[in-house]
Amino acid sequence: MEINVKDRCVMVTGGASGIGKEISKTFIYNGAKVAIVDININSEVIREMEEIASNSVSLAAGDVTNEDSINGVINDIVKKWNTIDILINNAGIIYKALVEDTDIFEWRRLIDINLTGPMVCTKKAVPFMKRQKWGRIINISSMMALIGAETYGAYAAAKAGLLQLTKVWATELASDGITANAICPGWVETPMVGGFIQRIASIHNTSREEATKKIFALVPQKRFIDPKEIASLALFLASDIARGINGAGILIDTGLTAGMPAGLHRKLE
Repeated sequence: MEINVKDRCVMVTGGASGIGKEISKTFIYNGAKVAIVDININSEVIREMEEIASNSVSLAAGDVTNEDSINGVINDIVKKWNTIDILINNAGIIYKALVEDTDIFEWRRLIDINLTGPMVCTKKAVPFMKRQKWGRIINISSMMALIGAETYGAYAAAKAGLLQLTKVWATELASDGITANAICPGWVETPMVGGFIQRIASIHNTSREEATKKIFALVPQKRFIDPKEIASLALFLASDIARGINGAGILIDTGLTAGMPAGLHRKLE
């Protein structure tokens, strides 16, 4: 057995930036046909992806919370490549607030994108996987699905919900040759983490370098995760070599949650 996704059709939501972009590139490099679905598709992303493999990538502006939008996107993908083999639910946003300061609009918006969005995309993609008796659903959850950290109420609730949906789908779809798994990253080196570092630096009136050291004091491996590590795990889960892995929530957090102290953010902020 080997990790082989050649000619598989992969749909990646939120695939134009951050972790999603790295996942998209990794699958393209490994011979897959990749449909990037993102609410923000710009000319730079289009140029970059087409330079990698113009015949193996398509880009579509789509809103994961809108069934009509996703219906149209999926119909276009199937029209072009006949099916959807692998769905990677990656699109997401972050919003942080203490419970008494939580803005209900922002709460609902986050839940809609981070939890309802994956449900909508999976609902629309599953019939094509069932038709061929093969499919992979990979949800990008978070270590926050498994721990409690101050101000992460909405985000943690959505990511925990996504982890539970993963388990439900794994049992519902197993007889159709479809697996569902979740990747639960820790702090990944993306622009989102860059904002986190800047916030810690501002709170403590210190440099970004000192803020990073303060963060790394809580991280056993003393580093952020490379997005390529997330992409490589997604590639493995999408292959036949991982067909026995179903309903799993796989942490990739440099050991952070294994030794996480209570009051994580109080120690930082």
